[in-house]
Amino acid sequence: MRRIQMRHILLAGCLLVAVAAPLRADDDLDLEALRSLPYVSSSPVVEERSGVVLHDPDRAEAGLRLYTVKPLGRAELIAADGTLVHSWSDETRVFWRRTELLEDGGVLVVGANPVTDPDSVKAPDLNPWLARLDRDSHVLWRSSVNAHHDVEIAPDGKVAVLGFERRIEPEINPDVEVKVDGILTLDPETGETIDFWGFYDAMVGHEDVFPLMKGPITRLGGEPWVDVFHANSLEWMAREDLFGTHPVYSPDHVLVCFRHQDRVAIFDAANRSTVWAWGKGRISGPHDAQLTPDGNVLLFDNGQGKRRSRVLIVDPRTDQIVREWQADPPESFFTDARGSVQLLPNGNLLMAESNNGRALEVAPDGAPVWEWLNPHRRGQNRPLVIIRMRWIGSGEEYGFSP
Repeated sequence: MRRIQMRHILLAGCLLVAVAAPLRADDDLDLEALRSLPYVSSSPVVEERSGVVLHDPDRAEAGLRLYTVKPLGRAELIAADGTLVHSWSDETRVFWRRTELLEDGGVLVVGANPVTDPDSVKAPDLNPWLARLDRDSHVLWRSSVNAHHDVEIAPDGKVAVLGFERRIEPEINPDVEVKVDGILTLDPETGETIDFWGFYDAMVGHEDVFPLMKGPITRLGGEPWVDVFHANSLEWMAREDLFGTHPVYSPDHVLVCFRHQDRVAIFDAANRSTVWAWGKGRISGPHDAQLTPDGNVLLFDNGQGKRRSRVLIVDPRTDQIVREWQADPPESFFTDARGSVQLLPNGNLLMAESNNGRALEVAPDGAPVWEWLNPHRRGQNRPLVIIRMRWIGSGEEYGFSP
């Protein structure tokens, strides 16, 4: 089993070169207040259009695309023209936060049971779980573990998922429990927990690499707690051609993105230590960090406080921003929460403007070549949000075809 995203494609020419200005204090709203707000389930925009509304077949990447609709407990695989190819669902209508496609056509699902009802926005991490379903949506196992946001099959074949534990950490808050994010590993056949380690513990002694911000206090779900990290993506840096070329590259290193720390970071999973971190003062509320074929870090910068999202490429060897994509005008592409980006084989970028239920593919010159609006709607014809949009190729290796 392997991760869907392309790891061996060429990056050249995929983004516009730019120099990104750092965040300034007068640009900021109250970011801690923004980050303590609950996630919404549907777009604030009423949208009459639906499905694929733009498709340039000569420039858009051919192949299937996978997305997850959180409040419906459903993931769908669609063709480039929007035709539904396959779907997975859970009749209990629980939240699905992330879906990872496996080689056998089944999926790993990061989910949560709503606190009150399927439309609740209250602290879904109070009832989290991780499940494995086969291609026909039969549940092979479901584990009541503190899973959230992202999951993948690690190089050793185990399931690796973002997890958390709540505990008092006096250096962060002596009175309120801290939600300490980390990595849970599970047996892929049984779902039994093997191990957990927290990012905070990996940062102790490495404050020069990752100086920690305190994080917002939230009261969603009742008792107050500190969501200090809000990790939202993980990826093992399994690129053998990069090993030994620089200290940031190693088979034991994992790349993680932190919304509430405004940073991306690399950890040594074997030694459980912090190797590299970047972003403070340069990005705001980021998501979906990934390693590019040439060893750079691709990420989705939400632009909290600025109300304009963008895509960046950062060189972890120099800490320099080497590429940037931004809409024209910049305010026409923005999602306060969630968001995703993927580099496609032809050099295009596939992005999710998640809170507006929209996906957009742009060519290397910045021209939109594919646009999709979630056909699943809520009151007043508002598109439901999507977590991510992922291109998976022809689908043949998974047993699917348009």
